[in-house]
Amino acid sequence: MIRRGSRDSESRKDLTELVRDGSAAHRLARRANALVLLDDGMGREAIAKVLLLDDDTIRTRSRLIAPLHRLGMENSKPRAVSRKLDPEKQAAFIKAYENLLNHPANDEAVLFGVSVRPRCLRCGL
Repeated sequence: MIRRGSRDSESRKDLTELVRDGSAAHRLARRANALVLLDDGMGREAIAKVLLLDDDTIRTRSRLIAPLHRLGMENSKPRAVSRKLDPEKQAAFIKAYENLLNHPANDEAVLFGVSVRPRCLRCGL
């Protein structure tokens, strides 16, 4: 079992440099890990400490989001839905929806899709 403080400062420095100097896929995976931890509600300072990242890397949103955009992925916040919905508009939508399902035109088809989060081919996230 490894106890806290059992490494000398030079070996700890070497290990820290090894963690920080990774391949592009490794860096991308660490950034994705930071995004997941932020989404779980973990604080920026704690994430920086756990992942051995600079605090500015966690604080600067563009450094975390840019790799996702380069891979064609998107990070967006969910939009809130008002609790004060208009019953007339809801009834009109339901009527139009049922009409679309029950009476499609000859050249139309109704398809249902499931929204899924795309996976990164490099790191699997």
